[in-house]
Amino acid sequence: MLTRRELLAMSARACVAAGLSPPAWAWAKGEPAGVVVNDIHSQLNATRVRRVVKPESFDGLSSALRDARAQRLPVSVAGGRHAMGGQQFAEGSVLVDMNGMGRVLSFDPDAGVVE
Repeated sequence: MLTRRELLAMSARACVAAGLSPPAWAWAKGEPAGVVVNDIHSQLNATRVRRVVKPESFDGLSSALRDARAQRLPVSVAGGRHAMGGQQFAEGSVLVDMNGMGRVLSFDPDAGVVE
């Protein structure tokens, strides 16, 4: 059975072997530090993201995703930030805060479809 230390060492080697994308981590080499985000309950998952975008329309969301892709940055998505496992954040990512997209555009009760 692996010890915790062995698991961490293996994980670090796997990340290096996978070749982390330099553009995604360029912020760590002197570019703006980004912003620290966290879940709202435990506050145990402080993560530094490159930036937070809060789109209020489909066009705003599309633009944010295009920009992140053009810069080769990972994207993470958060809503209420209730999850406490840290899975809603990715270090160095563009965090898309979906709280601005919380409205109903149309509702078809017969088909059971909400847009």
